[in-house]
Amino acid sequence: MKVLRIILVLLGLLALLTVGIGFFGPSDMNVSHKKVMKAPLPAVWEQVVEFKNWPNWSPWAASDPEMKITYSKAGSRGVRRRLFVGRT
Repeated sequence: MKVLRIILVLLGLLALLTVGIGFFGPSDMNVSHKKVMKAPLPAVWEQVVEFKNWPNWSPWAASDPEMKITYSKAGSRGVRRRLFVGRT
């Protein structure tokens, strides 16, 4: 019974710690990845503006082969286009 009480107290403290970090931790998070492409600027631009080229250089596409990519009906290039990423 004493062991169960210790386990419950530790779980409670862990929960309080998690909530405390959520309240007092940073509210913004930034994730970035840098990829160097040794190519002329127009060729790099084509890789970035066309969603269908993103799997060629995306680190996430390389790390998750089961990733499913779909594009909005408006197309895969230009303003107000969308890229949907999920798992199959």
